[in-house]
Amino acid sequence: MPDALRPARGARDVAFRILTRVEEGGAYANLLLRDSPEVARLSPADRALATELVYGTLAWRARLDHALAAYLDRPPERLEAWFRRLLRMAFYQLLFLDRVPAYAVVHETVALARRLGHEGHARMANAVLRAYLRDPKRAAPPEGDDAGALAVRLSAPAWLVERWRAAYGPDGAEALLRAMNAPPALYVRLNRLRPNAEAIVRARLQEAGASLEPAPGLPDAYAVRGPASALKPLLAEGWLTIQDRNAQLIARAMRLKPGLRVYDACAAPGGKATHIAELMDDVGEVVAADIHPHKVQLLEREKARLGLRSLVVRQEDARKLQNLPPASFDRVLVDAPCSGLGTLARKPEIKWRLQPEAIESLAAKQRAILRGAAALVRPGGLIVYSTCTLTREENEGTVEAFLRERPDFVLDPTLLDDLPPVPGLRSVGPGMVELWPGEGGDGFFLARLRRAPAEGPQGGPDAGAERNGGGAEDFAGGPERAVATEGSAAAADPPAPGAPKVLRRVERGDRRIGGAAADRPAMQPVPGKEGHHGGAHSGTGAFVGTEKPLRPSVRGPRGVA
Repeated sequence: MPDALRPARGARDVAFRILTRVEEGGAYANLLLRDSPEVARLSPADRALATELVYGTLAWRARLDHALAAYLDRPPERLEAWFRRLLRMAFYQLLFLDRVPAYAVVHETVALARRLGHEGHARMANAVLRAYLRDPKRAAPPEGDDAGALAVRLSAPAWLVERWRAAYGPDGAEALLRAMNAPPALYVRLNRLRPNAEAIVRARLQEAGASLEPAPGLPDAYAVRGPASALKPLLAEGWLTIQDRNAQLIARAMRLKPGLRVYDACAAPGGKATHIAELMDDVGEVVAADIHPHKVQLLEREKARLGLRSLVVRQEDARKLQNLPPASFDRVLVDAPCSGLGTLARKPEIKWRLQPEAIESLAAKQRAILRGAAALVRPGGLIVYSTCTLTREENEGTVEAFLRERPDFVLDPTLLDDLPPVPGLRSVGPGMVELWPGEGGDGFFLARLRRAPAEGPQGGPDAGAERNGGGAEDFAGGPERAVATEGSAAAADPPAPGAPKVLRRVERGDRRIGGAAADRPAMQPVPGKEGHHGGAHSGTGAFVGTEKPLRPSVRGPRGVA
């Protein structure tokens, strides 16, 4: 077995240690790559190589095991776990990293096998890798369109392939799987409360060798191209927050304006809660709550980093809100804990850890959180429910179950009117949308519900604006937000108590790519080479490190969700 106490030697050794902690200790690769002292001690080029090896080996595990099996006299699962992990990492380099010389892969892998095991491991590693170099065609993935072949070719558990094929059709499932294997871009959200934030951040990034590119349709959202290390001082000074592009739509779905009272039920690590406060010009009250003490500390640090006065941090369980008056908030956000299947590009280990039976237990927890948090919504107020996954049980199913229990809530059919037309945005029913992963963004689900107004005069600071349609000042984001909502159904009176719910069960045909739903554009497969280093994403992803060692992009950190 490998000696965990000996010092690491180079990028491959560091990558192997991180893979071991991920696969045997349940750690997350993105956090280890961000926080590990061993990674920090690497040169920029070696840091980028280690990052690529970790993500690539995790993402392409099924494809690598298939290739490895072609050169073994036994199934890969019968190898010692550490030795199988080392050979997977070697095959990832040989199959996908065409800028890494094959002789270097063989030499380094054999040397690691000798240090971590014994001479027998070194000889076997040498034989297997040289057998591949003599006859690489034996490593080809299976052809065909069946779920089993696709699970190997695009590296995913068979149960997940079958689930997505049933929900989205063969083309949609393949598009999703390809997007999950592509390197994600690094997005930031500029602090809109800082004067001249864009000009200042752009100038400082340019000095550090990085660039800032606006995300179409999303004010304050920018892709960063260049060394991620350039962001550190800007983060520390509160100029920006690392946040996925698609995650930035969630706060914008809440129809925010200064002076509202907002509750974020599952707020850590704070990306959405701080975005809410910024969109409200830091005027009003944003209660950011989480059940875990260490996550509450993260929220306090984010509040201090960004200098937000309207943010109030609380530790509490959203399922048991006993210390807050009911019906006392204008807006409530439930960004629920979920299976995370929309984030596989940033957390590829999830697809190998998650078991299908866990999805229903997660959905039960989500229903309990939504049920508890909904008690805080004032009559006429809004609740937004979101997840970063793509399963019906956790998304539409959770919302439908809630509406059966709470007939005083209705789905808001004007949701899509209020969202910018970003890539991958599609309706899955009135008041519900999906954001598909791809082009640098994670996968999300989002639903907006309104609580029926109380009998008699409507209370609340924004009641009149919502009943009468409001104007540009009623929407965070300025006049461009009002253009999207002007003349929409939002101008109508809220439904009276007892009115029928706006709810349509979405049939599977509506979810299929190329299906009957006209409002769901086809998601095209990612062209080009399947490895992280090639294909259409080569020129668009951010890279972590200081210079480009292998390819135009490697993965950026997940950041604050």
